[in-house]
Amino acid sequence: MVMLELEMLYEKGAIKYTASQILSDLNQQIGVAVCQLPMAVIINSALQVKWTREPGDRLIVANAIANNEAPLVTSDRRIHEQYPNAIW
Repeated sequence: MVMLELEMLYEKGAIKYTASQILSDLNQQIGVAVCQLPMAVIINSALQVKWTREPGDRLIVANAIANNEAPLVTSDRRIHEQYPNAIW
């Protein structure tokens, strides 16, 4: 979901690098990689996220939850309020 959101930001000119370029850079710098969990696992986790009606946010938070409450890098205030492992 994050990759899709980044690519959409690139397409509308809000950022100057593609999602693939950003992922590649983050992978080289700090080892960030795309999650390999099956989508069904993430969707099942998303069904428990009730504090937002934004599907993208639900999937992003659900992905972190499904990954053993992994840290989630975001500047989104609402996610910070609802997900204790949000950082940045």
